[in-house]
Amino acid sequence: FILIGNLLGTLFTSLILHFTRIFESISTKAKTIVEIKLNDNIISILILSIMCGILIYLGVDTFKKSNNNVSKVLAIILCVWVFIISGFEHCIANMFYISIADMWSLKAILYVLIMVIGNSIGGILIPALKLIITKLDNKKEEGENNEKTN
Repeated sequence: FILIGNLLGTLFTSLILHFTRIFESISTKAKTIVEIKLNDNIISILILSIMCGILIYLGVDTFKKSNNNVSKVLAIILCVWVFIISGFEHCIANMFYISIADMWSLKAILYVLIMVIGNSIGGILIPALKLIITKLDNKKEEGENNEKTN
């Protein structure tokens, strides 16, 4: 539902921009960006999507855990800036680029699905690593406690 809602939002936003003076400029730039993305290979798209997912996770997690508004805003802004400047792939942003460029195709749909998978992997990676490390630490502590009692 979230993906469909975001897709509809990107389609609607690109539609209303058709009626503005900036549409031609934005759509021309978006076409160049989308052509580059669609000419990339699937592995590259997946890796860049995972990296984006990691940054988005870090931004949101830091936002949630921060106690002051300045660090909350900086966490989000910096992580988003880094993924944009680095050229990492964000599935929702790319839905907008593809929509404004009017370049939807089966390949574009496939690439967006790969980006969704990559963004998801990136978003799950750090919490999964934290969980694994916590379990390993707990086993280590149990082993040390067992040695002390023996």
